[in-house]
Amino acid sequence: MVLAALFFMHRYFFFVDPSFATSATIRYHYAGKHIDAKVSTSDLKALKEILHGYRWYDDGLSCGFSMDTSIRLSGNGRSITFLPACDACPNFRTGNTGWYIEVPEPDRKRFERIVAKYGMTFPCE
Repeated sequence: MVLAALFFMHRYFFFVDPSFATSATIRYHYAGKHIDAKVSTSDLKALKEILHGYRWYDDGLSCGFSMDTSIRLSGNGRSITFLPACDACPNFRTGNTGWYIEVPEPDRKRFERIVAKYGMTFPCE
C-alpha cells in the first residue's frame, strides 16, 4: 500500500518548478560549434515560463540527449540542467538522470526560437 502511494505521488505530483532560477547558461558543443553563453534576463523569464509545470516521468527513452547540448538554470543555491533531444523527439532529459519531461510543440518551438539567438539549433546541426 505504501509503495503504491509512493508510486502515485512520484508519477503525478512532481512537476517542474524553475522559479528559483536567477540565471541560465547554454552549452552547445555539437558539429564543430562550441557555444557557452549566458542567457539574457528576458530570455530566462521566458524559459522559466516554458518549462514550468510539466510533469516529470521516468522512462528509458532513446532520444538523442547529450550534456553537450544543454541549458542550465541556477540560483539560490540550486541548479537544474535540461537536455533537449537533438532529434525530433519532444522530450527533455534532466541531466544524467532517467527523468524526463515532454514539451509539446508550441512550447518546444518557442524554446527553439529563444535558444537559436545563442546559436543552439534543433534538430542539432
